[in-house]
Amino acid sequence: MAVTSAIRALRAHGIPFTEHPYRYEEHGGTAVSARELGVDEHVVVKTLVMEDEAGKPLIVLIHGNRTVSTKNLARQIGAKSVQPCKPEVANRHSGYLVGGTSPFGTRKAMPVYVEESILALPRIVLNGGRRGYLVGIDPQVCVKLLGRSRCSARWQNSAHYNNEEPGMQALYPVLATIAAYLLGSLAFAVIVSKVMGLSDPRTFGSKNPGATNVLRSGSKPAAIVTLLLDALKGLLPVLLVKHFGARYGLGEGTLAMVGLAAFLGHLYPVFFHFQGGKGVATFLGVVFGIDWILGAATGLTWLIIAVFFRYSSLASLVSAVFAPVYYLLGDRLAWYAEKPVAVALAVMALLLAWRHRANIERLLEGKESKLGAKKAS
Repeated sequence: MAVTSAIRALRAHGIPFTEHPYRYEEHGGTAVSARELGVDEHVVVKTLVMEDEAGKPLIVLIHGNRTVSTKNLARQIGAKSVQPCKPEVANRHSGYLVGGTSPFGTRKAMPVYVEESILALPRIVLNGGRRGYLVGIDPQVCVKLLGRSRCSARWQNSAHYNNEEPGMQALYPVLATIAAYLLGSLAFAVIVSKVMGLSDPRTFGSKNPGATNVLRSGSKPAAIVTLLLDALKGLLPVLLVKHFGARYGLGEGTLAMVGLAAFLGHLYPVFFHFQGGKGVATFLGVVFGIDWILGAATGLTWLIIAVFFRYSSLASLVSAVFAPVYYLLGDRLAWYAEKPVAVALAVMALLLAWRHRANIERLLEGKESKLGAKKAS
């Protein structure tokens, strides 16, 4: 049996390994090799040759019982897009036939991205450079042999782990959504006012438990704290799912749900008899959580309308309408637009408009109060 380039590379660096030939099946994948070798498919590592938007090749090492979320991978490695190479292109880059690709001894030097949980295993098996031939190694070899310049900072895959309880996998999005709603239900306008010895904002002015009405109490610090906390309860759930949800299989759909849930919690808080605020600050928090550029564009829209027209309600309505528009326009330029997120933004914009229906009537009648103007008694 001819020695492959991968084996030469392992031997040249004094890397201990075990050889595991098996009966290769076309398109059988790691399920076949795991079955033939009598091992868990989770420890059989797939070597995938992919490319970014510029056609630059890269290698991805992933558990055999998982699939790559290309959007999640692209986001984490700072690429605009990532996709699998065509078989003939992958063969040209690696020097191996598809089905026999190894990350070691490749024809072309390529960055290698290793799924984080692979490095935590005591031992893995992966292709040794030929179809029907795997080698067993310490996973840390991926870092040692490929070098820090080629073996990336670890990335987390958002795909499902097949060996995990299906019920738990389905439960995580539900738990995240409920937690986001409960956080959103904290009416900080009421809480902050009570802590600072102010009147309940539901008993004066517009009777709306929001930062604007807290400002009518005469306390700017209380209004600022309320504004920041209301925005934070929209921002925090989205950021948590965005940065830590992948390991629990939480993707863009859950991100959209927690953002919407936090917003609904503010509008209809379970802790305050479902009588909440109008949701502007929480909406902006959610938008910033989705992407800071989207948040900046939405916030800037609010500021421009407020400065030129002097109506806070109009600025809120216009910025809410433009947020989903900006999100769709930024697709593949600044982020990857996902349908659940776009729908959640649109629903929040509609709900925000509904909560501002009295303001809309006053705007149409020319009776809406302008920013900085004193309300007539």
